[in-house]
Amino acid sequence: MCQSTITDSDIASYSSNEVQLGVTYNISVYATKDGYENSDVATATLCWIDVEPRTEGIANGVASVRANAVLIQGESGTFSISGADEGTPISIYNTAGQMVGSAKANAETTHVFTSLRKGEIGIVKIGQKAVKVMMK
Repeated sequence: MCQSTITDSDIASYSSNEVQLGVTYNISVYATKDGYENSDVATATLCWIDVEPRTEGIANGVASVRANAVLIQGESGTFSISGADEGTPISIYNTAGQMVGSAKANAETTHVFTSLRKGEIGIVKIGQKAVKVMMK
């Protein structure tokens, strides 16, 4: 059996006519089985990156936007990014704003090597979108 937790600021209730979604989910999962110790916890960040962000001419206030589901994992100084369009520039910054790694997305999983250590936050910029991810 897998136990999982998903947290994000957009999992809440709203009382206005407009809902702003953060569209980034921090996920942690571990396996359990009676008579055995729990497995290590695997963590990842899942975010949605707009491919064609357009809202012009929308009459009902609802926009359908094509987006890529992008999975980001940070472990032992390396970020692994899956789901970004091939050729998209990927840059990793530390919290001081210094670039600590970069690459171009490939068709599979892109690995970006950095100097970040366990517990440090990396700002992962994919194209024009950015998300904060903690290094495991």
